[in-house]
Amino acid sequence: MYILIILTKMVKLYGIPNCDTVKKTRDFFSSKNMEVQFHNYKTEGISEQKLNEWFTSLGINKVVNKASSTYKKLTDEQKSALESPETAIAILQEHSSIIKRPTVEYADGTLIGFKKEEYEAIF
Repeated sequence: MYILIILTKMVKLYGIPNCDTVKKTRDFFSSKNMEVQFHNYKTEGISEQKLNEWFTSLGINKVVNKASSTYKKLTDEQKSALESPETAIAILQEHSSIIKRPTVEYADGTLIGFKKEEYEAIF
């Protein structure tokens, strides 16, 4: 009797379903027949713990999307608050569209954004 064990890289994708970059990322994983757990910011929100993990591993400037239309609508006070992890969390939880997308967690690390060549090299 033989037992076959297949090891897969568990991937968790954070984003918003109607985001074009998130769609490209989901299509990429689908083309690789990879199972991906999707976390929808709009329906599930984002925890303080998760944001702190990303700030620690990636840096706050990598997590905050200053080019987003939502960011541009913030007050100067809110924009200033996004410079510090301690004050940024509440704003990012309220306005999850400001978090760069997609954010992909996998066994060896975390990626933000979608660059096909980078994903090909990893997955």
